[in-house]
Amino acid sequence: MIINNCTFPESLLYDIENFTWIDVSNKNSIKLGITPIMASISGKLISVKIKEENITIDKGKRFSSIESLRYFGTLRSPIYGKIEKRNDKIIEFPKLVNDSPYEEGWFVTINPSNLDEDIKYLKNIQDCNKIFEETIKNLNIRCFKFFPDHELYEIGSECAATLLKLDDLIPRIKTGEIIYLVSDDVTADLEIERWSKENFQTIVDVRKENHFFHFLIRKENETKK
Repeated sequence: MIINNCTFPESLLYDIENFTWIDVSNKNSIKLGITPIMASISGKLISVKIKEENITIDKGKRFSSIESLRYFGTLRSPIYGKIEKRNDKIIEFPKLVNDSPYEEGWFVTINPSNLDEDIKYLKNIQDCNKIFEETIKNLNIRCFKFFPDHELYEIGSECAATLLKLDDLIPRIKTGEIIYLVSDDVTADLEIERWSKENFQTIVDVRKENHFFHFLIRKENETKK
């Protein structure tokens, strides 16, 4: 199910208080991760810590901590059981959690001890979609195809000034990184598209909400000077 451009697979169960999900397709090995809501609240992650394998986690207790430049928080398990496997890849590359919260960005698998009782307190997306919809609206959550590495909010700026800032930023960031640009210039869609072609950069997502354009721009290898 897609709610305001945020994806919530119908095969999962959700802890609506902690914005986590579990996959119960294998009841002996429950995969656990966070929703796009939590990934957006935290911002671009720079650190993920996960408890060691074979440690027993009580329901409601911390199994991980996440950190960005603007956020530090703990993640609590919605079920009781032993950590069977942890995803060491997200410890090395934390932004995988932002980019792929359901696939590459999962945290742990847990061998549950009281699953039938614990899942009574979780919900499928059909039962909690209205709650998530309200949360997304209240917290101003925006989900895109790629999670941004850099942000430019050019409200009240002419597009010419915005393009100068893009010209300044592009050489200073890594190839493949994503810029999230917001502009209220009425010509932004045309000007940003022209700029991207002239500079060999890629617009990977664009949408208009009210009077604002939202762009995701990916830095490519080649630039034109």
